[in-house]
Amino acid sequence: MPLSTNPISVQVTSAGTAVRFTSTTSLLPRAIQIRAREGNTGMMYYGDASVSSTDGMELSPGESHLVSVTASEDALQLSSFYADAATSNDRLDVSKVE
Repeated sequence: MPLSTNPISVQVTSAGTAVRFTSTTSLLPRAIQIRAREGNTGMMYYGDASVSSTDGMELSPGESHLVSVTASEDALQLSSFYADAATSNDRLDVSKVE
């Protein structure tokens, strides 16, 4: 599956403070890849607005997850996804799957 060439970079500058993937409501892919950067020093977490630095879908440095719509959904609303990190300044990249 080809990935978009312009991923969204999400940096958690303060561990324990959730960061929205994007505030743009027009980004509506059918599938995305969420990847924690190799250089991260701690775990990353993603999910809805309740995600925390200890709770959510967990990503180790360098690990990625594919998230796609269910049969009843038309698209993923990226503005409803959030990230948090166990370590300040860790990042993840979000790429649209073409």
